[in-house]
Amino acid sequence: MLGSDPGEGLKSGLPLSDLSTRVPLAKSKLSELLRGTGLYPRWEIILSLALHLQMPGWPLYRLWRQAAFEAQKSSDWVERCSDKASVTTSQVPPLDHRAFREIVDNDYLFYAQVFLDDDQRDTAVSNTFDILWLRWNEALASPDIRRFAWNTLRTTVMALCLPITSSVQVTRHVRIRGGCRPDVHACVCRGGRSALDR
Repeated sequence: MLGSDPGEGLKSGLPLSDLSTRVPLAKSKLSELLRGTGLYPRWEIILSLALHLQMPGWPLYRLWRQAAFEAQKSSDWVERCSDKASVTTSQVPPLDHRAFREIVDNDYLFYAQVFLDDDQRDTAVSNTFDILWLRWNEALASPDIRRFAWNTLRTTVMALCLPITSSVQVTRHVRIRGGCRPDVHACVCRGGRSALDR
């Protein structure tokens, strides 16, 4: 979200110094938050920031909640944070986002299934579309929205895989509708199973 210099400003055009007067955080803490360093942030801070940046709260909340559990936060902590600042669940993605998801959803599920078990596959694809919702304007402005979305999916799927511990990498081709044949590097996924064992 930040340029190379945190004081330079956000992609939204709102300078960090202006944002720090609107969000209840010191400028240094806000910079730390936007860079993804420091302690895991409470939901009310994220929501306050999202409102000022005009980001949709619902996909951001789902991603924040999942990441909180991955950061070893307790259910009680997550619920206490959520109770203090609620987010509306009635938000829906833009029409073109929903149409794009309908077109590519099955292909994305097939790709994720190569690496992940069913629950992780569904989580990865859901997270991908949440991230795309948050970055939809950037996706639309990209030269190739399908490539932008595919890179988002691939990054999300790979983040759920554990790194390969052996020095040998196995390459497998996956056929995706439309004739695309991306190389897929097998990795040992959570649960101790290789993607090639399925």
